[in-house]
Amino acid sequence: MRTVPLALALVSLAAVAVTGCGGGSEHTELPAGKYFPLAQGNQWYYRVTDYTVDSSGVVTAIGAHRPLLPGSRLLGMARVTTAQDGPGESVLIVSITGTKPIDDVAWFEASTLQPPLETETIYWRHDANGLLVRGSAEDEPSYRIRRPIEAGNTWNPSFDESWQIEILAVDEAVAVEAGAFTDCLQIQESGTWDGKPYRGLTWFAPDVGPVCTEDYFDGDLAVESELTSYNIIAN
Repeated sequence: MRTVPLALALVSLAAVAVTGCGGGSEHTELPAGKYFPLAQGNQWYYRVTDYTVDSSGVVTAIGAHRPLLPGSRLLGMARVTTAQDGPGESVLIVSITGTKPIDDVAWFEASTLQPPLETETIYWRHDANGLLVRGSAEDEPSYRIRRPIEAGNTWNPSFDESWQIEILAVDEAVAVEAGAFTDCLQIQESGTWDGKPYRGLTWFAPDVGPVCTEDYFDGDLAVESELTSYNIIAN
């Protein structure tokens, strides 16, 4: 994965207007809509590299303690194994499979398939304030992107108010296997886990969605992912 410019050391989707069921009404402005197109049938493929397992699949000290955030991440916190020397690698497929009413509001269901792990479902929706995510119908929703969409905007996620999410940039250029993207939104999550610092970075490309992520635990890169291909259904 290459970011241009390289803002941080090198892992956490024609305009697509997200309207109707689960995305707000057609009369509602959706400030984060272009950064994560939500429509049934949309699909993203990622290559995930996990530096917390060795060649035999044994979890290292980083992986044994790294944070598993409830519904806060789309990508890359699953442990993977490899038969080759070096870090673990796997393929992650994210698919919008439909909608589900939660508290009388429609949410998009996103299934995450990362063999040999079990398929998991995360729920997403856009509203007038940004992009919301929840790990289950019982979880409290939290903003993954929140207006104003400008560098320096910060907020606290609902799952832990001691954590902070910040928009670092709105004009990043990123090159991954799926292509080169400009005007990308860069989001940072930061907090502590087991008394040690955690930092997660995600780049969202307009009209595409998350294109790459990086997760750091105690200063070390634990997991990274990059988009290899995608299919966006035009609304």
